[in-house]
Amino acid sequence: VEPITKTIRSFGARPQRLTFTSELKLPNGPARRLLIVETEQDVTLVDLQNPLRDEVTIVLPKNPAGVSSQPAQVVFDDGNPDDVNDARIAIRLAGESDVMILELGPTAEEGKDFKPTVNVADVGGVPSSIDFVETDGGLRLAALVPSNRQAALVDPATTVVDTVSLPGGYSQLARVTDSVAEKPDFGDVALLWGGSQSDGIAFWSLGRTTGKPYRSVDPYQIGINVTQVQDVPGDELGQRKILVGQGATEFYVLDLDARTSFPMLTNQGGFDLSVAPDGGRAWALRRGTPEFAQVNLESLHPTSLEVQRDVSAVFDIERRDGGRALVALHGSGLLGATILDALDPDSAETRFYPALLLGDL
Repeated sequence: VEPITKTIRSFGARPQRLTFTSELKLPNGPARRLLIVETEQDVTLVDLQNPLRDEVTIVLPKNPAGVSSQPAQVVFDDGNPDDVNDARIAIRLAGESDVMILELGPTAEEGKDFKPTVNVADVGGVPSSIDFVETDGGLRLAALVPSNRQAALVDPATTVVDTVSLPGGYSQLARVTDSVAEKPDFGDVALLWGGSQSDGIAFWSLGRTTGKPYRSVDPYQIGINVTQVQDVPGDELGQRKILVGQGATEFYVLDLDARTSFPMLTNQGGFDLSVAPDGGRAWALRRGTPEFAQVNLESLHPTSLEVQRDVSAVFDIERRDGGRALVALHGSGLLGATILDALDPDSAETRFYPALLLGDL
């Protein structure tokens, strides 16, 4: 596939982040994906079905000091599957209490398949994370405001804001509806984390928000300050999440169905944890050392490993025969690599390549 060069009108700013949407139903033409480009002062939408068309640029507002707002996060939602006029994109602004909601509606302009209509809502404090969620009252934009120990639910059609008190100053949320066995009749289930150690984590059942804000949030104490949550791919163990503690010194496996957690202990900090694409294993790596470990995510049994050189990264990849191999890269010197069997690793059964030829890369 030939790459396409695209130059956007950024008014002196530079791209900072790229987000590819899933397929969105738009007013004209078939469903297609958009590329959302964030710069220091605006957000640009590129139609990936027609990438050479002129892009759509949303210039962000200026604050009272005359300085342009900066995007901090973008999220998107396709809306009602039967309505081609309600796909939306939301923008969280850095250090501001306002969130912007773009509705991708119809347009009469030639060569355009949609026109963004901008609405702004104040969520009562600086939000740390946003996402579109389904509630018992319909689609809402959820915004966490940890300084107020609250969440705001913004109606994207009216920008009316409802607030929900939370038991902790949670700063991050993720929808986990598809990963839990007991789903609500209506609405999503979200996992909250990123507060203090005493806050732990919380399950937010958005099907019970109206009139019952306190009963809809169930906190759970696990004894660590959770700073990151990693998904476990696949159907077999997809109900599990990896909780990473502050400083990457502690890791827990969270079972969303049973709402229980199991510790994965390390004897020192600074570990990087990655989950295999098939969801069967996690790899714990301490960069700059020759030691790392495999953790079976079903039994939680760890296997310690050591290779000849310090390891800078590991990759769990599928082999031609259907098995899986682990590639441990050595970033110093001539960029070597060690290959192991990812399903049954053994430090004595490896293949070592002392150097890699990168060609024209």
